[in-house]
Amino acid sequence: MPMLAFWMPGPWELAIVACCFLFFVVAAAVVVVVVVLATRQKSAPPPAAAPQPPAGAPQPPTGAPQPPTDASPPT
Repeated sequence: MPMLAFWMPGPWELAIVACCFLFFVVAAAVVVVVVVLATRQKSAPPPAAAPQPPAGAPQPPTGAPQPPTDASPPT
């Protein structure tokens, strides 16, 4: 009987090899994503601050206008 291969893996060995391969592929993908996100965050420009009005200018109202109430004034 001719020897087809030096090592002929069974189903359990194939499953173990496949799981190890997938583990390393996923680990490499996670490393790539973390490195890309870290470098992108460093190179991103700081967010622009809202423009401030001059010191003498009137300030805009901070609260929303209140709707009139239906209550009658006290007598």
